[in-house]
Amino acid sequence: MSFLAKGRLYSRNEEHGNAIVTVFLAGSVPSGKNGNGSCCAVVTPTLAAGKGFGQFMSRRRWAARFRDQRSGPGPQHCVE
Repeated sequence: MSFLAKGRLYSRNEEHGNAIVTVFLAGSVPSGKNGNGSCCAVVTPTLAAGKGFGQFMSRRRWAARFRDQRSGPGPQHCVE
């Protein structure tokens, strides 16, 4: 089972700055055995931003992935 929540922190149309900042919170909860599904719960908070410059635009995204601490050995988080 998975979920996704989104929220807009900042937005401006083309006449007033042409920019956006959004946050996402995604996650998944294991619903099967490790051989037929995920081994652990995962939460992924993300910050995304964009800015327009006439005909051009710039986009950036920052995210981190965190696993359930009871998942056993191995890295407990990774950053994209």
